[in-house]
Amino acid sequence: MKTYFTISALIGLILLGSLSCCQNRAEERRQVSEIPQTVNQRVTEEKGYKIDTQQFLERVKRKTTPAELRSWALKVLSTYADVKQSFYLSSNETPAFVLGLDPPIAPSVVVNPNASVTIVWGGGFGSWGLYVVPENSELTNSPPFYVIKWAPGVEAFHDLQ
Repeated sequence: MKTYFTISALIGLILLGSLSCCQNRAEERRQVSEIPQTVNQRVTEEKGYKIDTQQFLERVKRKTTPAELRSWALKVLSTYADVKQSFYLSSNETPAFVLGLDPPIAPSVVVNPNASVTIVWGGGFGSWGLYVVPENSELTNSPPFYVIKWAPGVEAFHDLQ
C-alpha cells in the first residue's frame, strides 16, 4: 500500500518537527544562560570580593601609607578647589608612587567636587580602588561598594555592581 501525503500534511509535519526543535533549543539556551549566574554566585561566595579587596589593600600597604596618600590628595584637592564636576587627573599630574601602587595596571585618578580623590583600577566589568578624603570628612559607605576602612580618610573599596 502506498502512502501519499498531501502538501498541507507535509507542511504540518515539517512545522511540528521545527517547533519541537525550537523548543529544545530554547531549553538549551535557558540552561546555558543560567550557568553564568551560578558561576558568578559561586565565585562571589567562595573566593569573593572581600578577599580580593583585602588582598588589594595588603599590596597597597606595602607601597605607601595613609598619610602619604592623604597628603598628596589634599594637594590635588587644593589645586582644584573650584571644581564643579568630577574629572580624571592626567597621568602627568599623578605621582609615580600612585601609578605604581598595584602594578601592572596603572590606576585612573578621579578628582571629585565633594573634596575627595578616587584612585580606581578596573572598568565596566568591575572596579576597585582607594577613596581618599580629608581626615575629618565622611567616607563612602554607599550600598554598591564593599568598603574596608584603612585609616581616617582612606578606604579601599570594591564595586559590587
